[in-house]
Amino acid sequence: MMSVHPFTLSLKPSIQLIAAEGNYTLKAAEQKGQTTAHMLTLSASTGISNVLEHLTQGDSSADSLIQAIAEQGGAEAGEQFAATLQQMNQWGWLSYSVLPLAIASTETVTFKGESLAVAQVGQQIPQPDWERLSAGNGSKGPRTYDWATVRLDEQTPEGWEKWLLLRRSLKDPKELAYYRVWAPKSPSIAEMVRVAGCRWTIEECFETAKGEVGLDHYEVRSWKGWYRHITMACLAHAFLSVMRSEGVTATSKKGARKTQTITPSNSLREFKRSRCLCCP
Repeated sequence: MMSVHPFTLSLKPSIQLIAAEGNYTLKAAEQKGQTTAHMLTLSASTGISNVLEHLTQGDSSADSLIQAIAEQGGAEAGEQFAATLQQMNQWGWLSYSVLPLAIASTETVTFKGESLAVAQVGQQIPQPDWERLSAGNGSKGPRTYDWATVRLDEQTPEGWEKWLLLRRSLKDPKELAYYRVWAPKSPSIAEMVRVAGCRWTIEECFETAKGEVGLDHYEVRSWKGWYRHITMACLAHAFLSVMRSEGVTATSKKGARKTQTITPSNSLREFKRSRCLCCP
């Protein structure tokens, strides 16, 4: 049930989950000055208790939760639960995070039986425990930092562990960044660094998709409409990426074939022109 996708969602702590015979009730905690509070009732269908457990723990993606319901109750049940998640999101009941999750230096964790700020934990790491690794290539070459990990004394499901991943700048050793990591037992530091480095790739991918295929150019009123737009935009972006990396064989008006390599700097307009899809 654990999702390998880096983006996860969870119920906010202010949302109460009440189990009763035959159903589950979710409602927001009452606040001062609030006249009405949203409430949601879900029937205790097959798989719903397991899905709500993971939604409370915050260790799964939306897709994995919907798929789990669909596998138990069919496609229609999956669509209904997708609509339920959309309603929760509109009410502000859901939190989103990334695994590993970048956190502030003041964030507290449980280490050696004590509740400490992650900055304090970083001060206790001896120099030999730091390892120099690259988090992937950037615009100026490999993104190389010193990295260290410590296992946290926090409760997790069987087979999983919580870690603190620390990143130290080579230019300024006092400049540290911190990540919470939820991973299977005994993960390697190289794997944690690799996943943490995916952040830059994902951000670059989003920016490129927004500019080339209109990833964020939508006005929809339903989850299905949004999902269709995002799916087609991602498909178009993947197509253009493959064309850029492998080159395109275009056919001239006279029938002669020639090979044109489209570099990453080419725009969507240049690609369309090469395929005779727009005016020069």
